[in-house]
Amino acid sequence: STVLTLSSRRCTSLNMGYMENDVPAGEENWIKIYRWDETTAEWEYLTTKIDPIMNTAIATIPGPGLYAMMSTIEIPLYGPGWDQFSYPIQVVRPITQALQSIEGMYNTVYWYDGEDTLDNWKVFAPQVPSWVNDLRELQFAKVYWIYLTQSIVLKLKGVEAVSKKSGFLED
Repeated sequence: STVLTLSSRRCTSLNMGYMENDVPAGEENWIKIYRWDETTAEWEYLTTKIDPIMNTAIATIPGPGLYAMMSTIEIPLYGPGWDQFSYPIQVVRPITQALQSIEGMYNTVYWYDGEDTLDNWKVFAPQVPSWVNDLRELQFAKVYWIYLTQSIVLKLKGVEAVSKKSGFLED
């Protein structure tokens, strides 16, 4: 890390390197550095600058703590009302897991399945009985309609990288 002095305030930056092979294809621009916030028990996003030539991510940090570099794809959604989004992750995920970052800020999701001639429109609504929901997962490159209670940024976890050395999933 590097220490800079601006006025009477000290700023510290964190420079994290990564191996190009460990970043899933197409996700390098979505790498961000996060800090674990003990108060909220959540990861806090830090403004991150990516240097794709040197394979580094750099962020100004507020002080000591637990830091991690993760891939997060952000999609702005506009509400209240209906909006559309395309699911850009190249892995199928359960809908509740994929939309976890906006839980409580939407009430209905629809997807049109042109291959199902008996029931084209699939629906997921978290507040209704499970037998009503026939949309159970989000799939790569499919377009979904979502009814939002407010404007929000959907934050999607990128694809987990599989280590070529160990064969284990790594976040």
